[in-house]
Amino acid sequence: MIARVHRRTGDLELRRTGVRLGGLVRATLAALEPQLEGVRLRLELPAREWQAEVDAAQLGEALSNVVSNAADAMRGRGGTLTVKLSEGRRELVVEVADTGPGMTRSQRAHALEPFYTTKGGGTNFGLGLPYAYQVMRKHGGTLTVRSRIGQGTTVYMALPKRSVRAEPVASSRAADKREAGLDAGH
Repeated sequence: MIARVHRRTGDLELRRTGVRLGGLVRATLAALEPQLEGVRLRLELPAREWQAEVDAAQLGEALSNVVSNAADAMRGRGGTLTVKLSEGRRELVVEVADTGPGMTRSQRAHALEPFYTTKGGGTNFGLGLPYAYQVMRKHGGTLTVRSRIGQGTTVYMALPKRSVRAEPVASSRAADKREAGLDAGH
C-alpha cells in the first residue's frame, strides 16, 4: 500500500504558472492563521521578490502541510514558528522552523513515509510530509527535515532557480499584499 501511495503521488502533474514566491508564502500563512493560535509567527522574506514557474496550488498545499505540522507540534505549549524564504546562488529555500518538542532519530527517519504519524487518532493520516516531499521532487527540488529532541524541528524546501525559472522582480509592498490577499482590512 505504501508503494502504491508513492506511485500515485509520483504521478502528480504540475500546472506551472508564474508566481511571486513571497506572495505565495504570505497567502499560505494567512489561510492558516486560525491554526496558529497561541503560536508566535515570524516571517522573514528576502529584500527582493522572486517570480518562479511553479504549481502554486500544490506548492502552497505542501507548505501548508509543513506549517500545520509545526503548529500541531507546538499546540498547547506555545512557541515560535519561523517561516523564512531565502535566496542562495542556485536555489530558493523556504525554511519552516518550530520550537516544539522535536523528533527522535527514529521519528525523523520515518517522517517522509506515507501513513507514518506521531499524532494520535483524529483525522491525521500521515500523508502531509510525504506529499510535500513529492511536490518538491516534481519541481526538481528537495525537502529535508532536521530535528532534535527539545530543540524543535526545521523543514527545508529547496527549489533550484534553474528548474523553476526563478527571476528577481521589482517588489511593491502594495502589490505583494494584494497578491497574498492581505489588503482591504485583512
